[in-house]
Amino acid sequence: MSIPSLLSADSANQADNKTERRSNKRVPLAEPVEIIDKRTMSAITGRISDLSLGGCYADTINTFLEGSTVLVRIAHDGKKIELDGDVRFTHPGLGMGIHFSGVTPAQLETLASWLGQQGQIAANPSTDAASASASVDGDPSGLPADALGALIELLRRKGILSVQEKDELVGHS
Repeated sequence: MSIPSLLSADSANQADNKTERRSNKRVPLAEPVEIIDKRTMSAITGRISDLSLGGCYADTINTFLEGSTVLVRIAHDGKKIELDGDVRFTHPGLGMGIHFSGVTPAQLETLASWLGQQGQIAANPSTDAASASASVDGDPSGLPADALGALIELLRRKGILSVQEKDELVGHS
């Protein structure tokens, strides 16, 4: 299959289905959450229903506006963390999707333990705090937002390239 047909197949898939853009494994988690809008300091409480290293979905009756910068407070397994984030999407009356930003190594370790991924973070040198934080902060591959970077990441996601091969192509070896 040629590269243009790969791109066409992916584009067709995106048109037919709602494309999965999350790069991190999501885990169902039913824990109370407090979300504070950093601009207004108003708080909304709810329940986390989905959690990943990159963000969460919070079931809430009220929501903040998309793009709001927030502080997310979660307690689970006797540990509490506060994570910076931004509201990526809302479902009024149901909840909101929050993307975590600026995740520290200690926060990453806590999230990984909650998600059952602590061994993967420690054992995978490409998933150190800096690269995991880069993954959480935006582009999951750390690649430039250009066509070549997008193509390389598409090939990695489809399993055509390994993580090691992707890293070699972009000079992260």
